[in-house]
Amino acid sequence: MPLPLWWKYKNSYAIIDNLIGLKSIPDESVDMILSDPPFNQGINYDKSFDDMKSDEVYEQELRDRIREMSRVLKTGRVCIIFIGDRSLIHVLRAA
Repeated sequence: MPLPLWWKYKNSYAIIDNLIGLKSIPDESVDMILSDPPFNQGINYDKSFDDMKSDEVYEQELRDRIREMSRVLKTGRVCIIFIGDRSLIHVLRAA
C-alpha cells in the first residue's frame, strides 16, 4: 500500500477524521499514536457533532478506531488514548 498523500514527511501528522486517515496507512508503519476521542458526555462542540450517542454506537465507533490503530502500529510501539473517567469503560469494552 503506498503512503497517503498527506504523509509527506517523516514525523508528520494530519488533522483529519482519524478513521479515514487510519484506513489510508499501511500495516505496521506507525511508531506512536495519540488519540483524544470525544468523551461522549454531552459536550456541546458544535451542531454537526453528536457527543451523546448511545453506549452501543459509541463503543462501536471506538472499536473501529482501535482495530485500525492496532493494525497500523508497529509491534512494541505505543498508543495513547486520552479519555475521561466516565468514558474509560467504553474504551476497555471496545479494546
